[in-house]
Amino acid sequence: MKGFLELWLGQIERSFEDFERAERLYKSVGNEIGIWHATYCKAIAYFEKGEYEKCKEFHNSAFDYYTSFSEGQNAFTRADLAYNLAWNDLMLGRLESAKVKEEEMKVSFSEISAKTEIRFWSNEGARKKIGYLHDLLEQEIAMRDGNADIDKILKAFRVEPDYMKFFTNTWYVDQIIDFANFPPPFIKDILPRAYIQKGNLDKAITAYEHLATLYPKRYDLRLIHPRIHYRLGKLYEQTGHKNKAIARYKKFLDLWKDADPGRPEVEDARKRLAGLSKS
Repeated sequence: MKGFLELWLGQIERSFEDFERAERLYKSVGNEIGIWHATYCKAIAYFEKGEYEKCKEFHNSAFDYYTSFSEGQNAFTRADLAYNLAWNDLMLGRLESAKVKEEEMKVSFSEISAKTEIRFWSNEGARKKIGYLHDLLEQEIAMRDGNADIDKILKAFRVEPDYMKFFTNTWYVDQIIDFANFPPPFIKDILPRAYIQKGNLDKAITAYEHLATLYPKRYDLRLIHPRIHYRLGKLYEQTGHKNKAIARYKKFLDLWKDADPGRPEVEDARKRLAGLSKS
């Protein structure tokens, strides 16, 4: 959990240390699911760092390890792997390869029957989770292909993910961290980005403001990623809302005050804030 929060705060190098420490501790007591989770977390850390080949290596390693002791969940695990590797392809600009993996994810998802045994969470919740992630990936690919469909995106993501209703109380906190917040991507902002692609900045701002607000009575308890404030600040600045932009940049920089040196968002936010403060 500490490593996850460090990732959230832009402290990738610290997160590696904690994920590796967690892996050693899990190995010392023979906790198979813990060893897998630590390996998966390191893959996510490499994704955040932009080292996508290393990310791919660790995702494949996590998949191989998980299927070695949990054979009954292979369809679910293959779908999850295809999703993660498709995002790697998208970040590397390999759109056609991402499309292939989206199809692989769809096939694996079709193999998850109502009788498939899923460890630690309900079958229905797991199937809804994979369905939600597939829709997210499908629409992301369409948008990067220049074919953003606002109506389809609204249909898929306007309502909070209902797979969270199926979580067990015992694992609730871990599942919220894992399924609601873990990437790819950390920031599930496909709707505002689609509005930007269509040139509707006002609706993009409204959508980002929604993501920047916590609604504690909902099932979707996704944390507000600090970079949302940064992206919202840029939109405010672009549309002439100087004071709002300043507030968001300050919020972001405060949350990422201990981020790894050289993070481009931090450098850019500092320059933008300085420019706005002088004008």
